[in-house]
Amino acid sequence: MKRKEFLKSCTGMCSCAAFGLLAPGDAKAQSAAAAPENPEAAALGRKLDAVQTRFAELMGILNRELDAPARERILRSLGGSCAEHYKDMFLKYKNNLRGFLDYARKEWAEEASFDEKTGVVRVVDRSPKCVCPLVKQGATPGEFCQCTIGWQTAAYSTITGKPVEVELVDSILRGGRRCSFRIRIV
Repeated sequence: MKRKEFLKSCTGMCSCAAFGLLAPGDAKAQSAAAAPENPEAAALGRKLDAVQTRFAELMGILNRELDAPARERILRSLGGSCAEHYKDMFLKYKNNLRGFLDYARKEWAEEASFDEKTGVVRVVDRSPKCVCPLVKQGATPGEFCQCTIGWQTAAYSTITGKPVEVELVDSILRGGRRCSFRIRIV
């Protein structure tokens, strides 16, 4: 299956996940986009760069036009909306937090642990770059991380069946080495 056919077959998949196939830092995507023999991949790379640039500009406009509480609500809502596209996966692990954390460690997390005594989940992402396909490194402000707090909240409240409080402990967009979270089940 060619790349174009594959992307067309992703209808119904979260557009974020489809863009994630071309996320910055993905060596295959970068080399394909740079390869002169693959003009379609190069065009997709240019489009992705344009989307990321416009999104960073939108974040700047939101920062100027909205107060901090409104921006936080909007961005957390965006993250929750994005998480809806993964709801089937979260439901697969409903009431099986340890199973989900095992899955996370295999797929994307450097660390994923749960302390039953405190009710705290700790997750540290493995990637040294922001994995959100909307983010343009060096242009998207760190305030955008409110989106991932919304995503984490939706994910873990669905998996545990309980409300959770999410704390962003460290963030690449805010100068950290990795993104890490503390999720407290309430």
